Amino acid sequence: MILFISGPEILFVGLIVLLVFGADKIPEISKRTWKRNSPS
Repeated sequence: MILFISGPEILFVGLIVLLVFGADKIPEISKRTWKRNSPS
């Protein structure tokens, strides 16, 4: 399924994520995932 994702689909999914989480929560989530994935 992931192999078939192209530019427009990524934008569409991004819009859905914005609608679900809200624009102000996304930086929080990205910080959390970055901290979790970084080795230090």
